[in-house]
Amino acid sequence: MIYKMKRKIVFLIIAGILSATGCTAQTGLQKTPAERMKQDRIEKMPTGQAAAFKPGEILVRFNPSAQPEALKDFCAKSGLSILHRFNSPGLYLLSIQDQKKVPEKIKEVETHPLVAYAEPNYIFSIDDSKKEPTHVPGEALVRFDVKTERARVEIILKELDLQIMEAFSLPNLYRVKATAPSTSTEEIVNRLTAYPEVLYAEPNFVFTLEPSTQ
Repeated sequence: MIYKMKRKIVFLIIAGILSATGCTAQTGLQKTPAERMKQDRIEKMPTGQAAAFKPGEILVRFNPSAQPEALKDFCAKSGLSILHRFNSPGLYLLSIQDQKKVPEKIKEVETHPLVAYAEPNYIFSIDDSKKEPTHVPGEALVRFDVKTERARVEIILKELDLQIMEAFSLPNLYRVKATAPSTSTEEIVNRLTAYPEVLYAEPNFVFTLEPSTQ
C-alpha cells in the first residue's frame, strides 16, 4: 500500500459504540440506529507502521452459520466483549478483556471454527485532496485461509501467473503482482476469488495517509 502524510480521518470504529461490557449482554448482538448508520467495509492495512492499530481491539468476521448464542459463548470463553457490530454480515469489533496483546489474541481466535478471519483494528488517515491513481496497476492484496499452507499458496499463484511482492505480518496476507504487464487488476482479483482458499482479494489501493497518534 502506498501512502504519504496528510490530513487525519479514522476509518475503523473506536471503542465505546455499545454500552455492553461483555458478550452476555443481549444488546451486543442487536443492531442499534447508530450501528445502521455506520459504514461496514474493512479498511486497508498500512505497512511499516509499528503502532498503527488500536490497542486492545480486534476485528473479527464470523462464518455465516454462526448463531448469536454461539457468538456469545465464543466471546465469553475467549476473553472478548463486543464493541460494535457492523452492517457487513458477521463482522464485529471486539475488545480484549484478558490483557493479551493484539497479535497474540488474533493467533488464538483465528483458528476457531466460527471465525472466518481476525485482524487488528488498524487506524490511519487519508488525504482526499490529492488526485492520485486509485490502485497500483497489475497488483492486488490477497488473504488466504489460515489453514492454507504456503506450498498451496505458491501453487495457486503460479497457476495464475502471479508473484509475491510482499508478505504481511497478518497470516497469509500477501501483495501480489501479475507477471504479464497486460493483466488487469480486475482480472487478477476475479481469478483469485474463484479459489475456495481465498478469503478476500482486492486492488492495492493508493492512499495519502497520516499515521494516527492514538
